[in-house]
Amino acid sequence: MTANTDLLALRPYRLDDADRLTMLVNDPDVTATTSSIPFPYARSDAEAFLSQVRNESGRKISRAITMDGELVGAIGLGPRADDNEEIGYWIGKAYWGKGIASWAVGAFIALLDEMEVSGPIHAQTMQGNEASRRVLEKNGFVYVRDGACTTPARDCVTAPSHCFVLER
Repeated sequence: MTANTDLLALRPYRLDDADRLTMLVNDPDVTATTSSIPFPYARSDAEAFLSQVRNESGRKISRAITMDGELVGAIGLGPRADDNEEIGYWIGKAYWGKGIASWAVGAFIALLDEMEVSGPIHAQTMQGNEASRRVLEKNGFVYVRDGACTTPARDCVTAPSHCFVLER
């Protein structure tokens, strides 16, 4: 993919990502910012995730975010219940505030363009997650409304969210 840099890259997942994935995600501060990742996060969760994403087809696209070749986060696109596409991402806590998420969202959108994936892309951030909101806005997403999402990391309670869309 042309959007990769000398430092940062998006790549398909590998089976040997399981240990690093477990270490990065098994952090309540990371899972609290997501709508689908449980806490605690065990190696078996990572193995199940890797098995799932390595066999993706159709409308699901997932990539590992790497820095200097090392996994630091994840990004993906998948269908929502309303048949629209939604992007999701997370970055390991040690890498927060370094511009990695902003770069990754832009690079992932470029990848989607290369793959000829068209149409609007939706996104949600937990209310209070201003860093993620800024990531989306820097990449052209526009706030459309407040919403709610169910979060496994928060015992499957419904959490207030902000909804965004990138028209393409």
